[in-house]
Amino acid sequence: MKLTVGEVAKVLGISSENIRYYIREGLISPEKNDDNNYREYSSEDVLLISDIMFYRDMGISIHNIKRIFKGLPLEDIGSVIEESKEELRLRIQEENRRMRQLCIWEKDYNREIREINTYRIGEMPRHFRTRGYINADEHILQHLKDGLTIGKDDWMYVCMSFYINLNDENPELQKYISLEETGSTAEKNHGIEDIECIDNMCLITKVHISDDMHEMIDPLLEYARLHNFRLTGEIYGKEQTNYYIDYKRHWVCTLYAPIE
Repeated sequence: MKLTVGEVAKVLGISSENIRYYIREGLISPEKNDDNNYREYSSEDVLLISDIMFYRDMGISIHNIKRIFKGLPLEDIGSVIEESKEELRLRIQEENRRMRQLCIWEKDYNREIREINTYRIGEMPRHFRTRGYINADEHILQHLKDGLTIGKDDWMYVCMSFYINLNDENPELQKYISLEETGSTAEKNHGIEDIECIDNMCLITKVHISDDMHEMIDPLLEYARLHNFRLTGEIYGKEQTNYYIDYKRHWVCTLYAPIE
């Protein structure tokens, strides 16, 4: 008696595509019916598939299942178990790292939402930053290529930033890329200037990024006027959580306005 792939899939509770994948990987080789060219599965094939399901449930890689099926001595299967335990340990370690990062992001995100269009006094965190500013005609990727060497674990610390000096004759928003001081390789990066650090306490708020500079900073300036804060005229903006409208990238940014 032989079974079709659909019958085997129903009995074992897996998809037909899973079974076909095992065939492509060379783990099973069911015979083809010469009359209809369909594969037919024997009891031995079903037992092999059930073994594969057990190994996969244990986290055994396809590579190691092939080793076992090719004739790995019984005495050596223990090494496969140990190898799989180590792989699982590393995956758990990575998942725990992601959970910690998600918790940090969640905390920061909730704080950002609460603080939009509210005001407080505080310090601007220290940042590393790229040399110079990004002009409208410059491509960010080229700026990154020429100015920063960022490790894969540091990308979460990278953000778009900007600077405005209201004392200039024609103040304009000047963009640059910054890297939080907590980045693990930040201090070793050859494409950054000295740490950007403001000694003054700052008037701080969070706003939605806008192409209109005044839309972002005028409410802050009005708040400072009403509460008699004398500002230096310099304003720094740091990217926070990103969001999208019709595929266009937007972000909440924190504004830091040093107080005299």
